[in-house]
Amino acid sequence: MENLNNSKNTDLFESINKKVDIVDVISYYLPLTKKGRNYQGLCPFHDDKNLGNFSVSQEKQVFKCFACGKSGNAIGFVKEKERCSWIEAAKKVCEICHIVEPGLENIKEVKKDPRLVKSLEILKDISLFYQLSLFQSEEGVEALNYLHNRGLNDDIIRHFGVGYALKDGNTLIEYLTRDKKHSLKEIDDTGIIDLKNNIIKDKNFGRIAFFLKNSDGDVCGFSCRIFGDRKSEAKYVNTSNTIAFNKSKILYNYNEALNEAPKVGYVYLLEGFMDVIACYRVGIKSAVGLMGTSLTKEHLKMLKDLRCEVRICLDLDRPGQNAIYKTFSLLDSYKIPYRVVSNDVDFDYKDADEILDHLGEEKLKKYLSTLTDKMHWLINYCKKSLDLNILENKEKMINFFIPLLKDNKDEIFVDSTIKELVKNTDVSYNVIQNMINNAKLEIPKEPLIESEEEDEGVDFAIEIEPKKPIKNIRDSKITRSERKLLNYMFTVSEAYEIFKAKLNSFYTPAFSELYEIVENYAANQSDRDFNKEKLDKIVDSSDSKNKDSLKIEIEKIFTLKNYDPYSISIIEELIHNISYEKNLLSIKKSDKELLKNRKNNSDEYVLSMLSSSKNRTAEKAKNERGNALWQKAQKK
Repeated sequence: MENLNNSKNTDLFESINKKVDIVDVISYYLPLTKKGRNYQGLCPFHDDKNLGNFSVSQEKQVFKCFACGKSGNAIGFVKEKERCSWIEAAKKVCEICHIVEPGLENIKEVKKDPRLVKSLEILKDISLFYQLSLFQSEEGVEALNYLHNRGLNDDIIRHFGVGYALKDGNTLIEYLTRDKKHSLKEIDDTGIIDLKNNIIKDKNFGRIAFFLKNSDGDVCGFSCRIFGDRKSEAKYVNTSNTIAFNKSKILYNYNEALNEAPKVGYVYLLEGFMDVIACYRVGIKSAVGLMGTSLTKEHLKMLKDLRCEVRICLDLDRPGQNAIYKTFSLLDSYKIPYRVVSNDVDFDYKDADEILDHLGEEKLKKYLSTLTDKMHWLINYCKKSLDLNILENKEKMINFFIPLLKDNKDEIFVDSTIKELVKNTDVSYNVIQNMINNAKLEIPKEPLIESEEEDEGVDFAIEIEPKKPIKNIRDSKITRSERKLLNYMFTVSEAYEIFKAKLNSFYTPAFSELYEIVENYAANQSDRDFNKEKLDKIVDSSDSKNKDSLKIEIEKIFTLKNYDPYSISIIEELIHNISYEKNLLSIKKSDKELLKNRKNNSDEYVLSMLSSSKNRTAEKAKNERGNALWQKAQKK
């Protein structure tokens, strides 16, 4: 990644953009027609057939496509059009407008790793396919409706880069290899497949994909969210660290903040990307998101390079408040000016997205504009966590501030803080002053507010999903479904008849053996009236070598909690899920063997074999729709 966020480079690019006319620059590449105060043309970044989509403002010196979401200044346009670096784009702009800019010659452009360049190219192809899938596939309709219900219109979706990964995870890989000519090894470098663990389908399948960008505005990874009734799965699947993506070096929306922060003099620091988008929806463009990680040295350097006030606006829940407390010292150590959005609120919602969703635009604007300094925030932080009617807690609150006040050279800060402590604890100024003078300097090791062990309410914090063996994951799903099915079969005769007609076998060995024992008993005794005690006796009288383990399974089957009332649709759904999981495991086994011998086969051969195997899954009809989408993408 080139060093665009170097402050000297940023100043130089801003200077060039002020000297040139964006209309002249864009007219060099495509015809523009003046309409009213702006100019219009066909967008060069997608298959555009509507002159009204692409608009160029001579007054503001920016371009915007209302169809694909691309926007920016003159240098940004050339960078996107030429697919070159910022420096190369700046030089081209100067050449088009016949401007001599000596400062450009003094910038030493960092040569990019060829693997990184290739990986970014593939990630761009993936992001375009995801967005095409969202807006033009049958599957994408449900995902698009979900986003619309979350308050994201099409312009916002395109602006921030949101797409959809098809449930058929092979179609994308086919598109990347056969049409775009990328190799499996190159695709593996992006993190969407995992050759090492024999995963050669898109790991993001069936999810909404939020595009993550580096400071140059290139897509470098994805955070992919489930939606609908899929609560048993991890909420997010995220790109792991790759040559292009490192979570500790990325701030969501930083590429936009680079342009906006110098203009407005501030940047909001939030937790998740939906919070950043919420800010944008109420007119605040200078905002960045931590994406579920703590501030790193790289983040701090990036914030310092913005040369503006940081407005801390992490979540109002306990983890968020503790994170704010820890953020103060980090920003202080880098001498970054900051204020914090006040935590003295009259509502229970925890972040910008929830506030906008439940309380509306004006309430969010008011919340974001209510800023305070560290001292007043800390006072309220303590008041929220301590019952100050208790004498011991008054002392605890004062002791909390002592390390911040002792030996502090800022007399105004010390005096103001002591006065606030007097007001909130009813302890006199002199007593507090003496406590400070006599105290040993000890920095508080932990915040006053204890973190919750699990904060399931944090909806958009991005957590890296731990890698698990595919077999274990699939087996556990089958086991749960089969156990539930047996519960119905042993208690409802109709469930048994449906099972016999549509499945008639189990994948889990213990269940398969149990079913065989019960079938033999039923055939001999003409009896299908079962309960736990009866099944235990049937197993005891069998010649099985696994009687103890089978009886443990019987116990589990009959002690299932919170299962749904019996219905034919429930049984059919369970049978469908079991069949689908068995097919996936079968394909996984054959694909694993194929990948073991990959050295002896070309990528084309491997992919053709994998492509044929996918037709054996229960998703065949959906695959056909996906292939039609692939054909559309080939024409782009």
